[in-house]
Amino acid sequence: MKRVWRFLLSLCLLIALISPVAAAEQNVKVLLDDVEVQFDQQPFVESGRTLVPIRVLAELLGFEVAWDEPEQKITLTKGDTTIVLWVDSTKVLVNGKEGTIDVPAKVLGGRTFVPIRFIAETLGTHVGWDNDKQAAVVTSGTRLTEKAMRQQQAAPNYKMTADIAQVATVTGEGLPPAGLTVPTETHIDGHFFNNEMLLKVTTSAAGQQAVIDMAGLNGKLYQKATTAVALPVAQGWMQIADYDPNDVGSMVNGVDVSRIDKDLMNQAAVTVLGTEDLDGTSVVKVKVDLSKLDMQSLIDQLSKAGVTGAGGQAPNTTYTINNYVLTYWIDPVTSVLRKVDMAMDLVIVTSGAQGTQTVALTITGAVKYQPTSDPIAWPTDLPR
Repeated sequence: MKRVWRFLLSLCLLIALISPVAAAEQNVKVLLDDVEVQFDQQPFVESGRTLVPIRVLAELLGFEVAWDEPEQKITLTKGDTTIVLWVDSTKVLVNGKEGTIDVPAKVLGGRTFVPIRFIAETLGTHVGWDNDKQAAVVTSGTRLTEKAMRQQQAAPNYKMTADIAQVATVTGEGLPPAGLTVPTETHIDGHFFNNEMLLKVTTSAAGQQAVIDMAGLNGKLYQKATTAVALPVAQGWMQIADYDPNDVGSMVNGVDVSRIDKDLMNQAAVTVLGTEDLDGTSVVKVKVDLSKLDMQSLIDQLSKAGVTGAGGQAPNTTYTINNYVLTYWIDPVTSVLRKVDMAMDLVIVTSGAQGTQTVALTITGAVKYQPTSDPIAWPTDLPR
């Protein structure tokens, strides 16, 4: 009888010791931005949760990892974010705020394992499951936005609406001490289909309204101004430029415009904020913070490329961004961009013979996109 109990006790201990190994044999993979992550110890499933070695994933996402042996504590830091976990505890601190995880961190084979969903989402990424690949799919905010931009370019059949509010406060020589404040509101309705587009832009400022229609088709860009503020009123539609919706990465005056976009993303702090429902669709919310953007360099590049509205390369003008945040709502399944919010505070200072003038701009707005299979209903007076 003693032999039986000893055998059963030994068997229980053996099962307890090898259970992580057995779980690892389920061959759970982890993909980070479509690339399989190589761990020295395999992730495994426990209580329906996938646990992964924390150091490898955190360091790939740009976090520093510190281990406190006496307290059995792991600290992750990146910029203003600090995450603290304890082994065999469900307690967690995120920037000093206490929370819990449903499966405690544990040490196996000298590696600390944590639930991938909690840690990845806390580190600012989105987590999904690919049943075909039997893999946990971790996607960074940068990758989500890149895929959404490519998807929108590859299948640009959608309707969009935009509402943008701008407040400009001008101070300087010849102006009242409090300056001159000019609010402007802009509404845009757009329809993009089969690489053609139709836009209506309505802008209201100082009690006046400008309505400008734009159409891109047959390789030509047309404009029609119904009413305008300080602009000549066009008599019907007129061609103002060539139109090529696929000409995104071309060289313009020696400048690769697509390279400018990449430079912007390289300067951004990108964070996944979580998921939420948007018009009946579950979307991922991604914050792109460009507040540390080198605005002066951007203006110079855009001016060199001849981009309208870049403001020229005025030698006595400086640009300072105090805040510039874009928030994207992206369908993680289709990579379709559904909404973008923006908020910007920009200060422009110009010095000249008449003194110094400062323009403080505050811009807020939202753009919503709706996929469509409807063709564009062209105005009857538009040249076709």
